[in-house]
Amino acid sequence: MRRFCIRFLAFFFLVTSAPATVAEEVLPLHPKLERLRPFLGMTWRGDLRDPGTKNRRIDVVRYDRTLNGEVVRMLHSMNNGDLGGEMVIRFSDEKDAVEYHYFTSAGFYVQGIMTFRGGRMIAEDQDAEGRPVLRTERWRKGDALVSVTRMYREGEWTRGTEQIYEPAPDEKIRYR
Repeated sequence: MRRFCIRFLAFFFLVTSAPATVAEEVLPLHPKLERLRPFLGMTWRGDLRDPGTKNRRIDVVRYDRTLNGEVVRMLHSMNNGDLGGEMVIRFSDEKDAVEYHYFTSAGFYVQGIMTFRGGRMIAEDQDAEGRPVLRTERWRKGDALVSVTRMYREGEWTRGTEQIYEPAPDEKIRYR
């Protein structure tokens, strides 16, 4: 009887762990986008409340691999769809750089260049002449996602505020 129980438990463990192994398969990603892999497949939620106010701004963000790994797509929505956006990130052979195009539900878009330093992703939005106007740095800190955004004003980068996004697997990206 003891032998049967051990065999049954071994079989049960093997059968129940098999789907997890398949789910954890690492899918190919363009080599120049590999540095984005730690951000992929997770949904985060950040409370971006302005200091000293009660106005809540809840941002939900998700990064996913798409188009056979040639593109990473970032989706986000603020306050259940009041504002949202989609970023398409790809390697540009012409520019020899990781570039992105960010489209918003507010009817405008920006483009920029993304670089990587250590475990940090640095996205710089550019104006029509290609000058940087906004810099966002993001990195993983444990399970959380940390984001710091700075504006370029009068020849200098402003001091950014740090925002923490916590894992939120049940949150959905919503648009109206």
